[in-house]
Amino acid sequence: MKKTFGFTLIELLLSVLLIVILMGVALVVINPVQVRSKATDSQRAADIKTIQAALERYYLRYRAYPASIANNTSTSESVFVKVTGTDNLSSQLLAVDGTLGSAVLTQIPNDPEYSSSAPASACTDTTSRRYNYWAPALSTSSARASRYVLTTMMSVPTSNDTNPCGSLTNWSGICGSFMTSDYCYGVEGR
Repeated sequence: MKKTFGFTLIELLLSVLLIVILMGVALVVINPVQVRSKATDSQRAADIKTIQAALERYYLRYRAYPASIANNTSTSESVFVKVTGTDNLSSQLLAVDGTLGSAVLTQIPNDPEYSSSAPASACTDTTSRRYNYWAPALSTSSARASRYVLTTMMSVPTSNDTNPCGSLTNWSGICGSFMTSDYCYGVEGR
């Protein structure tokens, strides 16, 4: 009698069941939504660093930062503006300087999940996705500032471990004691 080698139906079913269980566990552990959110947060942090580098180049040229609101009024001291590409910050960074012949930045990055209906307050709204810029003008007729705060809201609480807004020197002066939880990521100048 000839002996045949192969798998029985029970062995095949158990193998398939084991593979399905392992795939289910892998999907729970990997969590593709979490991975995608972390990737988006990495893009946000890179965009903030790009804008920060442009602000520092601007400072080297003009010895001041762009004010968050042109021709600052008494009410604009504590106002954040959304960085959208059409705000005063963007117009200053994208402007071609006649004497230097180039702009500080060629394109303003937008938040990957930017919401145009988002309110401008980075202090009170922790869910709207946008980049926020605050820089009080040196005087009421100036479009220049001596300091700034640039923030964004992350999707994953651990994404801001390196630069939480609450650790910024100017944060309490802008938002008082309000802390934007674990989602706020920010940088500042001077």
